[in-house]
Amino acid sequence: MDRKPEYDLIRIVAMLQVIALHSVSYTPVKIISSSCVVLFVMLSGALRLRDGVVFSRSKWTRSLLRLLIAFFVTSVCYAIIIEPHGDIRQTVTNIVIGYYHLWFLYMIAGLYLCIPILLQLKKDRNVYRLFLSISIITSILIPTFDSITCTDIVGNIMKNLAFLNIGLGYIVFFVIGDIISSRRFSKIQVSMLISAGILSKILLSVFGIGVGDFDLRQVLYSVACYLLLLTIGRLINPNGVLSKSLRSLSKQCFLVYLLHAGIIVFLNKGEIDNNWLRFGLTTLISFIMAYIINGMTGRFRRINTGKQ
Repeated sequence: MDRKPEYDLIRIVAMLQVIALHSVSYTPVKIISSSCVVLFVMLSGALRLRDGVVFSRSKWTRSLLRLLIAFFVTSVCYAIIIEPHGDIRQTVTNIVIGYYHLWFLYMIAGLYLCIPILLQLKKDRNVYRLFLSISIITSILIPTFDSITCTDIVGNIMKNLAFLNIGLGYIVFFVIGDIISSRRFSKIQVSMLISAGILSKILLSVFGIGVGDFDLRQVLYSVACYLLLLTIGRLINPNGVLSKSLRSLSKQCFLVYLLHAGIIVFLNKGEIDNNWLRFGLTTLISFIMAYIINGMTGRFRRINTGKQ
């Protein structure tokens, strides 16, 4: 898988946004950090659907198995350590459902299941773009117009159109991430898209949050964030010290995602009221623990393979 500075930068920023959303109560911070899930999904699409990828059933199966194992182990730990329950049935239920932040693994696993289909669609660019167009209509435009319409007639039309059920959900961002990352934008195009994203976020803040990630205003903001980070990341020397540092931090982000919610729980028990202190400690402790666990795992693998 490509290790590019722009991808590492996007992953790290998205992870920091997730921690901020869960640990900071300031509304402005939550508004700025609202693009985190879409950034992760678009990045996954850019990596999994990129040009030149040949579908491998074994790699695909390993990726799904990795997500399943990560979910199960993490969910068991949270159900037993973070949120213990005397009732065995409730404990099992909590393990299956997962702690509040683990819904993301369910969603990503669902997107991974679609990879073979999307790669097949991508062989015909016109069909691929048609699928994206339908996905944008069903996942973004219809819900947005449904949320802002004032008349029953238009509202009913939107609700009936919603039954189209083609390309619904985060799959639209999965494909958008691939398309954006596979092309180069001019400075004018980048400036226009980022300006549109900022304006959309202002409108979103003034007139309400609509339907979350799938509100057209939120989509424009998230795409603008992705494009801005992509543009900045492409200016970084891939062989420089900064790139190596980003790569090292980026490798810890998956484990940081799994750990951070539990760390927030323990910090809250310590009655740390300062938002920025809680955010800083959560970030620092999560990354330190991720480095330690990944380091121990890597050493264990080397011992098993006879490498020191």
